Amino acid sequence: MLIQRIKQSSEESLNYTINYSWLAEGESLTSVSRTISGQDSEDEDDIPFVCDQVFINPDNDTQVFFRLAGGRVGNLYSIYFTCTTGKKQTVCDAIEVEIIPCDGY
Repeated sequence: MLIQRIKQSSEESLNYTINYSWLAEGESLTSVSRTISGQDSEDEDDIPFVCDQVFINPDNDTQVFFRLAGGRVGNLYSIYFTCTTGKKQTVCDAIEVEIIPCDGY
């Protein structure tokens, strides 16, 4: 399910959070993985798109943290997060990221 659309400059490196506060009381995330579509070309002038530092918040195990950076201006990237819980639920969420010029706000 698409849960968020983000506009970000290729020059920015920003941290984000996904909240899974809808989980039942006492239920927590146990794993998270991510895949990216819309990867960059091999053009040496491109700034590679990065989604890293993906982890479950150690202080709140119903939150996922991640960092976005880089990307080619004009590209749209989709990031797919797959999370599992201690009660064996699996949830798949997507975020779209549009890369805009630094002055594009």
